Amino acid sequence: MPSALMLCYTFPPASGGGVPRSAKFVRYLPKFSWRPVVLCQEPEPTAHCDDGPLADLPEDVCVRRIPSTTCDGLAWRLHGGIKSCLAHVLSRPLSEKLASTSCTLASKLIEPFYRPDYAIGFLRSGLRLAVDMAQRHNVSVIYASSPPASILLMGLAIKRLTGLPLVCDLRDPLVGHNTFHEPPHWWRRERRRIERLAVAGSDVLISAVDTATADLVSRYPDVPTGRFRTVTNGYDANEIAALPALGAGNGVLRLAHAGSLHGGRSLDGLFEAVDEMIRHDPTVRGRIEIICCGPGGHDAFGRWPRRLEGVLKLSGTISHHRVRTLYRRADVLLLPIMDGTTLSVPGKTYEYLGLRREIMLLGPGDCPAARLIRQTRSGRVLDATDVSGIREHVEGLMRRKRAGTLAPPPPMDLSMFHRQALAGKLAEIFDEAAGRRKCEPVAVAMEAEA
Repeated sequence: MPSALMLCYTFPPASGGGVPRSAKFVRYLPKFSWRPVVLCQEPEPTAHCDDGPLADLPEDVCVRRIPSTTCDGLAWRLHGGIKSCLAHVLSRPLSEKLASTSCTLASKLIEPFYRPDYAIGFLRSGLRLAVDMAQRHNVSVIYASSPPASILLMGLAIKRLTGLPLVCDLRDPLVGHNTFHEPPHWWRRERRRIERLAVAGSDVLISAVDTATADLVSRYPDVPTGRFRTVTNGYDANEIAALPALGAGNGVLRLAHAGSLHGGRSLDGLFEAVDEMIRHDPTVRGRIEIICCGPGGHDAFGRWPRRLEGVLKLSGTISHHRVRTLYRRADVLLLPIMDGTTLSVPGKTYEYLGLRREIMLLGPGDCPAARLIRQTRSGRVLDATDVSGIREHVEGLMRRKRAGTLAPPPPMDLSMFHRQALAGKLAEIFDEAAGRRKCEPVAVAMEAEA
């Protein structure tokens, strides 16, 4: 059985975006005659970890971990030192605002030494180990999962040293991807540079959304289109089937969301709509629940925990299994999307589809996630700022809930989104890349930097 060297910066027990994709590939690739060999980073001591996915991995899988060398980790330790010094000088605990300022200061002090991104230390520390793993395990193909972007540089370096074919997986696009905050000019410049290097040096470049693949094809017309592939995110049908059965409903409409809410990703329009409903009819307070899990706690929701007391139920970060159980018990799953999102679909969208719960997307109607929801007839797409439209939709959901007519979305074949099927698609790409061994050299034009 041939081996694939999987460069996955974050990997279980670490949690966060992109982790399930890599973990499920590792779980199911052996079914398609590929043995994964994983190189990842040791989770930060302060990071949230979830041991559940570790039990799903093949027993004989080789996972090597590099001690944390990230900008985030060093900045966090520097932040702790600054905070302790300030508290000692002031002889009192720091206010939340001052603590936040010290954290920003620590990040700015560390940032110049960690370019193009926070994971450059992973490349420096792990390159020799990665080459050794490739030789020791008779690796036939290299797989590099990005972000972070420096993982692609690591994959390119290993390919140059070993001559092995390289498959780059851009879970998020390097160029044109909507970010929570306006990035600095050097950040955008570095990602354009890394994208050009990845396109020129990889054998196959994978995107997670068709629009992102089409964007690459249009911007690199001299590169054979066969180099650009789409492997979407998905859901594990076996895990969803193993979730506990639902109990009897009590007439309360339950809406749920798990994950971060910041930048342009907000539920404020929904909260405003429900607040209006309660002011109009106080009995609404006992007939609807909005359950939100994720980092930030009450501070991330501003005035809403007080205004929606008894309705808005908050929890910190929880395990992936508990998240799926929360989704299973909800009536409606919330999907806030940032304006300007054209090249990505949140990974949780596919899990929503697999759970067969009605989806309420709050965001732009022309984003890829909105098109997916309409295609699968799995929910409603609403403008996140259209308070009256959101209120009308929620009131309709409450009436259907009380009447017992709030049914799941209609049945549809979603097998193309099963994790095992997606791993099979990746295995086919590995087969092709390993068989070809080397791609034809491609000259990518270096356009002038803006």
